[in-house]
Amino acid sequence: MRLYSYGHNYALDVVSGKIKQTKIVQLACKRYLDDLDNAWERGYYFDTERAWHAIDFIQNYLKHWQGKFSGKPFILEPWQQFIIWNIFGWVDEYGNRRFQTAYVEVPRKNGKSPLAAAIILYLAIADGEEGAEVYTAATKKDQAKITFNYAKNMLRKSEELLQVCTILTNNISLPEFNSKIEPLGADADTMDGLSVHGAAIDEVHAHKTSEVIDVVSTATGTKDQPLIFEITTAGKDTQTICYIHREYSINVLKGVDGFQDDNWFTIIFGLEELKADSEIWKNPEVWAMANPNMDVSLKRSYFVKEFKRALVTPSYQPVFKQLHLGIWSNVGTTWIEDEDWQKCRAKANNFDLDLMEFLKGKTAFAGLDLAKTMDINAYTLFFPDSECDISHISGCIITFLFCPEDQVKNRSENKLTPYSKWAEEGHLIETPGNVRDDDFIINFILDLHKRFDIQSTAYDPWEATNIAAKLQEQEIEMNEFRQGFKSMSQPTKEFEKMVISQRLQHDGNPVMRWMMSNVMIVSDPAENIKIDKKKSKNKVDGPVSAVMALGEYMTFNPPFKTIEGDVIISI
Repeated sequence: MRLYSYGHNYALDVVSGKIKQTKIVQLACKRYLDDLDNAWERGYYFDTERAWHAIDFIQNYLKHWQGKFSGKPFILEPWQQFIIWNIFGWVDEYGNRRFQTAYVEVPRKNGKSPLAAAIILYLAIADGEEGAEVYTAATKKDQAKITFNYAKNMLRKSEELLQVCTILTNNISLPEFNSKIEPLGADADTMDGLSVHGAAIDEVHAHKTSEVIDVVSTATGTKDQPLIFEITTAGKDTQTICYIHREYSINVLKGVDGFQDDNWFTIIFGLEELKADSEIWKNPEVWAMANPNMDVSLKRSYFVKEFKRALVTPSYQPVFKQLHLGIWSNVGTTWIEDEDWQKCRAKANNFDLDLMEFLKGKTAFAGLDLAKTMDINAYTLFFPDSECDISHISGCIITFLFCPEDQVKNRSENKLTPYSKWAEEGHLIETPGNVRDDDFIINFILDLHKRFDIQSTAYDPWEATNIAAKLQEQEIEMNEFRQGFKSMSQPTKEFEKMVISQRLQHDGNPVMRWMMSNVMIVSDPAENIKIDKKKSKNKVDGPVSAVMALGEYMTFNPPFKTIEGDVIISI
């Protein structure tokens, strides 16, 4: 019996560094290799025969139909085998397919549509599902027909498959199995009454809403092993279902608490994580990292031509970076890398440190960021180290995050942001009702004052006037701290330096970790910076309150320098 494929070896080569790849691709490969050792503990197993069955079907029965490859077998490249190997090889304890959603991001000309077409053909013809309904789906039926037409033309080149398939303009049917493949668009008269075994959704970044994906996904409920295969290039807008799925995929790969999803497969090719280096896109050594089919379906001569066009045409650069290098346009650079943030998790003897107990009675400064009445609200305590001085600030933070219980339930329904799990584990504090409960937050803060020596609290008067007034009535020192460049710039810069140099420790709250990955920074002409809530990918209330807490400490401890011996002068 054959054991491992080129897909398996691809994972080994990426993790070992033999194939140079981004951290995200490395994580996808490492996840597979780790699961070979550990997934059985969660009820999942790798079935090499199932994996080979899919690969053999594609390579033995499907043929290319365009250009010089027309009529030749569809031989999967190692990275494509890795995708097929994972999607069709992993099964649960009942023998059903483990992965029910696959999110794949790869730049243009890397064979997206042929790969998607091959998958839907396998699902309809060889997956063993009687009466399988399989779709190519998009916002418009014409877009959905791109992958559908690839499937039709592949079939026309296969004498064996033509004997069992009937090909019509908008339908491929398999009478023997009562199965079909059809294109499906949101502009159709209706998308009701579907019973979906499989669907390929191409160019997900073009979907302005989640309508198509929601309809298709919710129509899989009666199936034992459905598959929704999403494949796309990078996009422009962080407020789309594509970007939401992209961020969810990255959190799954990173293993962020609350994002463990054994039914979600993903691999993302592109230079998005490297774009902090503004010149990285000009480096030929990284082009193949974003384009795994370089020198196969993607001709290097074509790529170089497009690159030269971008060099001399500034207006084309964002398009080139987006479509050919997987760099999302109009999306800012990540502020603090997850790896740096995780290094700051407070530990003692390699175990997580209970900061609530460890810091009991210690001096702290607070930051309170109140959002709209139905959103997350954040309160952070910054505890400066006893030997801390303003030229070398160090310390710990604990962040408390509040959300109305009805909103926790509502936001957990799409399963892409695990509010309920975070609440169950105590990382997200539920408040009664469906709107912000000021009295609950006030009493919580008052209890913290009994536990810690909180000197003062910084608050933005927007949305916080009521709580600030009531806390002041309790003799709690409250100071206005507006979230403009003037107030936020210096503590934001200092916060960043503290994390990178590991002079800041935190309690490992997974909600705060998720929020840190959402932060986008903006600057003004004077190079002042601040967190921009509107441009950030998602909620950032925790990081904002942490910067405010640090800013409050810095306000009470202005920088000093020594002039001519013992004279200390404030600067």
